Amino acid sequence: MEDYAADKGYEIHLAASLLFGAGSLQDKESGQFYEQIQGQLAKYGDELQAFLYGEGEEVGGALADGIIDSLEDIKIQEILGKMNEITSAITEAESRAKFDALMLQYNGADLDSESILKVLEDLEQYESEVREGARQAYESTMTSNYARLNLDENYTYEDFSKDKKEAWIAYLKKSEEAEVNSAVYALDTLEKSYPELSGYMKQYESIPQEVINKWTDPENEQLIA
Repeated sequence: MEDYAADKGYEIHLAASLLFGAGSLQDKESGQFYEQIQGQLAKYGDELQAFLYGEGEEVGGALADGIIDSLEDIKIQEILGKMNEITSAITEAESRAKFDALMLQYNGADLDSESILKVLEDLEQYESEVREGARQAYESTMTSNYARLNLDENYTYEDFSKDKKEAWIAYLKKSEEAEVNSAVYALDTLEKSYPELSGYMKQYESIPQEVINKWTDPENEQLIA
């Protein structure tokens, strides 16, 4: 995971250098921030490695007997939780930044029918990228859950099923958030570009709420993983 932070840090360095100049205060501060994140992830990774396999001359670790007991599992989940919290925060920040960039690109622009289609295409791309980030987070979470199911005798299939459903719902809610943002922005853009359609657009104002209802309805079969 520290490689993930290093890659993000380099990406931000290039962006800050482009916007503010290489070696600028913004470039230095963002670099220090991602170095700190990389250090935290490396620390947690080393801590997890040592706990599972031992360190130095110590023989074995939590996996020495081939079984993760309940107390060991609590420790493992605590470390993994700290690592996932960091990567999830970065993913969340990326999705917000992408949407802000879209608003910056088109806000106040004189849009015609062709450029409005481009707005809709960009919004669709934004939704796709958010869904992919959420999918990767879901995959990481489920990797941990499957490992617990295989190694922790106290982690039952009922526990696994519950955690799987919660992860699936969290993934869907992230997708729902992107859909709502896109729908609201698309309707607002159309109304600003074509004020004469204001009355006609009223019938579509319920779309964002319908999306929210869809992905938060416990009876929705798509919420069942």
